[in-house]
Amino acid sequence: APGGGSGSGPRRRPPTTAARRAAEGAGTAAVGGDLREVFQQRTCLPQHRRKLFPFDGQRLWVFEVNDWESQQLTTVIAAILLREHVGYAVDVNLVASGTGAAKRVAKQWVGAVDGATVGSLTREERHFGYANLEVWPDNQRDKYVEFVTRQGLVKDFGYTGYNGRSGWFVSTAFARDPTFLTSPEFYRAYVSTPNSTNVVLQLMQQQDSVNCSESAVCSGSSATHCMKNLPNGSEQISWCPTKEDGELPTVLTIEPTMDQGFNEEIARSNDFRFALRYLGTDAFSPTAFQALASGSRQLVYGWRPSMFLSRLNTRNVHIARVMLPSEDCGQHLLDGTGNWSCDFPHQTLQKFISVDVEKDPVAKAFFERFSIPEQALGHNKYSVNLEGGGIVELLQNLSAHAPENAMRSATADEIFATACDWILANENAGAQWMSWIEPRWVPFFADSLHWAYPYPALAILLLVALAYIVFLEYPWLKTTLTRSSIKRIMAKNSTGECRTSLELTLRDSCAPIPTRVSRVTSVRTSGGAFVPSTLPEGFWKGLWERACECQQARAFWAHVEDWAVDAQSWTEPPKANPPPVEDYVYLAHHSFPCFQRAGHVTVPLCRSTAGAESGTEIEVELVVEECGGGAKAGTDFEAKVHRITFPAYQDAAVVHIKVVHHEDLWQNSYWFQVRLTGVVRGNGILASPEQATVLVLDDDRWPANLPESKRGGWGINLMLYFVRADRIRRGEKWRKTMIAMCWLPVHSVFVSTIVQKVMVDHVADSILGTSEREKVAWFYGELVFLVLIQLLSLGLNRWADVVQTRNRGRTGGIRQFHRSELLRKFMHLEHSERWLASDASWLYSTIYDAHVITNKAYFQVFVLAQSVVALILSIILVIGLAFWNYIKQQGSLGSGESPGNTQFTMFVAGVLIIIPTGILGVCLRRKITWIAVIARKELECAWFKSCTWIITNWRHFFGLSVKERAALEKRVLKQNGEFVPAHWDARDTMNDTAWITKWIQGVSYCAMLVFGTFALCENRRYGIGAMEVGTFYALCKIYLSVGKYVGRLSDVFVDMQQAIVSLREIAALLNQDDQKSQKREARRWASMASLDCKPELLRRDSDCQRHHISAISFGHGVCFVRPPGNKVGSTFAELRLKRCDVPLGALVHVTARNERILRTFLGLASQVLQPTSEIGDELHDDILGVNVPQGLKVLMLPTGSISLGTTAPSIIEQLESTGAPRSLCIALAECVGLDPERETGSLGTGSSQVFSIVRSLLLDPDVLCAFRPLSVVTIDIRRQISLLLRLWQGGGGLPRIAEFLGQPFPDHVQGAGTQARVYRTSVRSLIIGNPEEDLWGGFPSDVLLDLEEFLWKDDVLPAVNESQSCQPDFGCRIHPV
Repeated sequence: APGGGSGSGPRRRPPTTAARRAAEGAGTAAVGGDLREVFQQRTCLPQHRRKLFPFDGQRLWVFEVNDWESQQLTTVIAAILLREHVGYAVDVNLVASGTGAAKRVAKQWVGAVDGATVGSLTREERHFGYANLEVWPDNQRDKYVEFVTRQGLVKDFGYTGYNGRSGWFVSTAFARDPTFLTSPEFYRAYVSTPNSTNVVLQLMQQQDSVNCSESAVCSGSSATHCMKNLPNGSEQISWCPTKEDGELPTVLTIEPTMDQGFNEEIARSNDFRFALRYLGTDAFSPTAFQALASGSRQLVYGWRPSMFLSRLNTRNVHIARVMLPSEDCGQHLLDGTGNWSCDFPHQTLQKFISVDVEKDPVAKAFFERFSIPEQALGHNKYSVNLEGGGIVELLQNLSAHAPENAMRSATADEIFATACDWILANENAGAQWMSWIEPRWVPFFADSLHWAYPYPALAILLLVALAYIVFLEYPWLKTTLTRSSIKRIMAKNSTGECRTSLELTLRDSCAPIPTRVSRVTSVRTSGGAFVPSTLPEGFWKGLWERACECQQARAFWAHVEDWAVDAQSWTEPPKANPPPVEDYVYLAHHSFPCFQRAGHVTVPLCRSTAGAESGTEIEVELVVEECGGGAKAGTDFEAKVHRITFPAYQDAAVVHIKVVHHEDLWQNSYWFQVRLTGVVRGNGILASPEQATVLVLDDDRWPANLPESKRGGWGINLMLYFVRADRIRRGEKWRKTMIAMCWLPVHSVFVSTIVQKVMVDHVADSILGTSEREKVAWFYGELVFLVLIQLLSLGLNRWADVVQTRNRGRTGGIRQFHRSELLRKFMHLEHSERWLASDASWLYSTIYDAHVITNKAYFQVFVLAQSVVALILSIILVIGLAFWNYIKQQGSLGSGESPGNTQFTMFVAGVLIIIPTGILGVCLRRKITWIAVIARKELECAWFKSCTWIITNWRHFFGLSVKERAALEKRVLKQNGEFVPAHWDARDTMNDTAWITKWIQGVSYCAMLVFGTFALCENRRYGIGAMEVGTFYALCKIYLSVGKYVGRLSDVFVDMQQAIVSLREIAALLNQDDQKSQKREARRWASMASLDCKPELLRRDSDCQRHHISAISFGHGVCFVRPPGNKVGSTFAELRLKRCDVPLGALVHVTARNERILRTFLGLASQVLQPTSEIGDELHDDILGVNVPQGLKVLMLPTGSISLGTTAPSIIEQLESTGAPRSLCIALAECVGLDPERETGSLGTGSSQVFSIVRSLLLDPDVLCAFRPLSVVTIDIRRQISLLLRLWQGGGGLPRIAEFLGQPFPDHVQGAGTQARVYRTSVRSLIIGNPEEDLWGGFPSDVLLDLEEFLWKDDVLPAVNESQSCQPDFGCRIHPV
């Protein structure tokens, strides 16, 4: 049979190398070598015909072409249809012989014998499928088992449509030769029973039954050829019978590769006396034709279908087939050594396709349905009509193209033309080949991504979506995305400024917001309602009557009266009580401010002059510890016990205490204390001040010490540093929250999607596609495993949610912390520093802005990270699906980019476009967002200010008439009416900004649904791409997840834009320059410490000491001037003074006509206010202005009660906060008629003033300044309060009061296991502004100071002479005596 070899025809004995090479060369010549060129250059179907699947060269199939015409015709027909009708890239591989066909289909290449096309494609590393559509497989069972059954590298696509069979043919004239004893009638033998040819077979077994010596086709005696053994000749006798003499008949056959084994076994097994004569490919056709046409006594080997037999038929040459035995056939072996004795077997010609077809459903359907019939219905043996014809008609038509007597092989042009004629002839004849490929019904083709698709459809979709969006946004919803709305909002806020007025005020020192809010603590009952009760006994009594009811109070006031009578005889203030021991040690000051970045603070200690000159050495113990000021030992400072030694003749020493500088952490001012606990060695004692506060000031910027270079811009750096500060402060909790928040989308976005995809596309398809019990059980196990993964992920998701809930600190950890920072900052501002921003602004920022920066800045960082992780996971998923598609496409056909890859490139691009486009849209609207948010914030703050004033000042409403209350309500309603439209603008602006991303995601999702559905249809029906059901579900979920988290991401940016407004305002408040006087002192202490003075140089100047003790000095030309835009909201007035000294150690009466100027004078003396320059600027550090001696505690008595709020509602609780013993607090309160358990908020005006005086006396300062302290005190106790103040000032302070009350007063400090006595001078100073008659006259020791004499009233203000200032240093300090 033709193409014998592996999988192409009946097996035969492998020829010799020389014979193989000759046969291959002959085969190539037979094919002509140009069929591939003709196929590539010519087309068959009309050019206007649309291909079913325009793969545009992306899928490639290669057809094997052998050297016989039936295989060539069948192959070219399939190749033309697959290329021009289906739309594939097709090539042909010319192979000289059918040897190794199955191996080639399995793509196990050997070399050049596999064909030039295969070699070229292999070198180019192109992927292709391989097909052979006419394989003679009957004697190739071993190859079939190896490549089809066992390895699965070759797919058997069944019947080609016609059968093949080899045999021996003779002319009818030879069959009727009279030399035979009985006419065998060979032409009848072909169709008759085997018994009719028995006689012929018997004759063939005789030695001389057939004589070819006289035949022209015989080249001599066969025996002669057998003896000569010519292996390289074009004609050779390859097999001879055992008899070597005489003339032997021959069977003319083609090259040895054609059923050589069968020919030899049939001749030998039946004892036929003839040889096998192989003529070669070129000589066979003319020689065999001559033998059969001339009626020669010659047997000719032939096969059906073949062009040789078709040509005999078309030329009316009558032949008959020799019918060989059909029973007891024996066994056929590959090398021809078997005992096969029957006729050549029938062979069902098959289609062998490479395994690539399993990944190409379109080609698979084509090859499965491809079939060429044997012959047409009603076949006419001479017909060449191709309409409805089969392989017989094709061969006869091909034979008709050759000249009448030519017996050459068909040319490539004739093969292509005949195949094309058959295709065109059968196009409308029942559509025979049209049914091989199903038509496509999907309107959009996912694989046709050329310039005209899908961009027009996509453009139409985008235009429709844009029109829809515009219609919704403007005519119907009228959102802020429209230009008119933007103009309207900008016009309403004509300034167009993206910064708040408060921020601009603090930044540029502009006019502040007027202060209108007065804070009063509301009093509520424990049950929230007033409970009716009977009037208490003695409800009509005043403070003095209640005080007289106490025996202790009566005794106390008796002692006070006696002391007052004695004090009226004093002509000068009393002297200080002498120390019990002349050698004593004390701290140089009661407060030591320092800067955190300095890294340390220097604390000087002093020793009395008498002790230093005594020539003895003394050692004291100094403890550095926490004191509730916010400083943490080990974190903010080094807590330690120091031993300080004063050598003989040295009266000063210094201690350096380490202060930790937090480079990345901003902090409010905090403090710790240093305390002398005792004398360790020597005979001295401790003196006051024995305890001092170390105030640590942070001159960096909030948040996280924001550098000066990054304070500008729109607030991005502010946001970054704010997040950084909270991350550092939260530490491990922040990291846990971040990890948990980032894990949450892993479950919903990644795990659930992957589990769903694998379940649908792998597990479900595998369960439905297999019938083997073991495999089904395995897939059910996979299903259970995936469910367990889902449950595990769900558990981890719950864990992550709990972790982030417990560690995020959104309320207590962040919001309340920043509120506490604002409150602490506000509490420690100096009095004049509170004039810059109104108290309502501070309260609004504490309540509202702290909430905003917590929820819309701090927590949004976690939401941002979560959204980014979710988007990254979504991108990974869609890229993973694309990669999976790429892997699957690698097994399919084609070169370059496959349709599935192009599809997924679109989907990946869609996901990647959503994210930056949405964020860009949000960023482009940041200005309108900031303007709308600031407008709302300003108006809400104004309403909040009025609301706060009304709620906190309800006690004064009784004095308002109905009309006044209505006017106040009308004002609040007006502010509310202005706020609500601004709120609408801000609300709509932020919501509409977030919808930009949602619109983009929604349109992208719609596009994915449309094209994804088409791609799914293409894959499910035609196998194009890799859009499986699970993949489509996964893409839907991914796009929804992308939309969800991009929406969250846009909300994050919108919220952060709103938070930046609040952040900038809080930063303006927290970065307000505060505690200026303390910072000034800190710089002075640091400059003195930098001198590195030696102890022997640290001696005191007695003259300077006396000057400091004697008076509080006001420098010549000292001023207090408020800035031009900051003159509202204070009871203090501006002034300028000549040089003035306020003597200490006495009760000083200060008078002035202008009470505001008098308050300013007392404020400067008590350091509540600080002097300024002539234009209101801060004085240089070298100019003191007002010189208060070091070591003195100076206090100014406030007017009215000071309530500590809900933390200490009762009088006794607030008095205990002064540090005085509880028993002393109770006794003194009862002596002035106050109920210790009464709430301070319920006190009247006079009782509140009495409470303030008692609280100030319990603090026991060295100097107390008071403006009209008895002005509102009730008449019944006014005189007693005045005597109490005089007793405190002239009698020796709080220790004397405790003595009269019979209460112990501690004068010792607790040391290391011992108590050390502390000496403090009994001198107190009381400076009274415009005193009442009760404090005026009657005491000769009082001092009068008329402030009018020292006011500078000229037009020209003299400059302050720096020589008149006193610069404190270690050589100029206060003596405790």
